[in-house]
Amino acid sequence: MIWVITVLAIIAFLFFKDKGEENKRIAKQGGVKQKYGILINYILSSHPQMEVQKLNTDSITMAVIEPGVRTEFSIRHGFESVSVFWRHYSAGFGNHRLNWTFPEFQSQEEMINEIEGDIAAYEHKLLF
Repeated sequence: MIWVITVLAIIAFLFFKDKGEENKRIAKQGGVKQKYGILINYILSSHPQMEVQKLNTDSITMAVIEPGVRTEFSIRHGFESVSVFWRHYSAGFGNHRLNWTFPEFQSQEEMINEIEGDIAAYEHKLLF
């Protein structure tokens, strides 16, 4: 039992150490807001009421909140990748979600094109 606890403690220590180093690296690049500025600005401009809800060194959450509807995008930087999460909560249409993971240095324009296409296809599938 002691071995299991020791191994788990070592794994947890190494993970948090690596995560801390990764956060320092992202901070040196201006944080997630600077590093993924093209993608973030695209999302913010997608709706006049889209606002930043939460911002950290390695993640940002943006949302449009209206009566009965909430659309949310989260961008999280991971180890050599970036994940984008789309969540839509609607009183009339229910809850929906899509996720993407891209290589850290992939073109943000390519990310936008894939996200746009996937959301459009998903919405089309829901309506027809």
